[in-house]
Amino acid sequence: MARVKDSYYFETFVECADYSLQAAKLLKEIMTDYDSTMIGENTKKIHFIEHQGDQVKHNLTKVLARAFITPFDREDIAELSQKIDTMTDSIESVGMRLYTNNIKKIRPDALPVISLLINAVEDVKTLLKEMSNFKRNTAFKDLIIRVNSVEEEADKLFIENMHRLSVEESDPMNVLMWRDIYNALERSVDACEYVADTVEMVVLKNS
Repeated sequence: MARVKDSYYFETFVECADYSLQAAKLLKEIMTDYDSTMIGENTKKIHFIEHQGDQVKHNLTKVLARAFITPFDREDIAELSQKIDTMTDSIESVGMRLYTNNIKKIRPDALPVISLLINAVEDVKTLLKEMSNFKRNTAFKDLIIRVNSVEEEADKLFIENMHRLSVEESDPMNVLMWRDIYNALERSVDACEYVADTVEMVVLKNS
């Protein structure tokens, strides 16, 4: 088997992150112009994007299993690809919770979190684009810090949203359902930070 170029791995990371970004943007569209009668169909659209990302990840895993030489440790390549996949999965899980909880109306305070999520995924995608050139890229560390900062901002919104929910919502079922959704949103942003942290770890090991 001919050696796979190092660029294949970096390009595949970016491709997988792009599926995460597509899923996040679609989720924002769904939640901004929410139609509870369409949520079943809309979650299928998110799942289709997630499935495409899965296929790309599976192909990378097959290539990695046969590769003799890789740009960095194969265990780190596998871990990074899994973290990116988890990022997409976590975004899909938000949509699934809207469907399984039969949400009729979106709470407005959820929308700023979606915007932060998109910012985080965009920064992760840019970070992955620059990964192959990190030794000559002075902005690389700034991108990691930016993802961490977005995650911290999302944490603050999560706390405020959970407090507001407890104060404003009198229906116990709505409290439970929206806690579930807020937690899923929080995990989605956390997943972006985990990708950035993994990239940072790989870079430190190979500097």
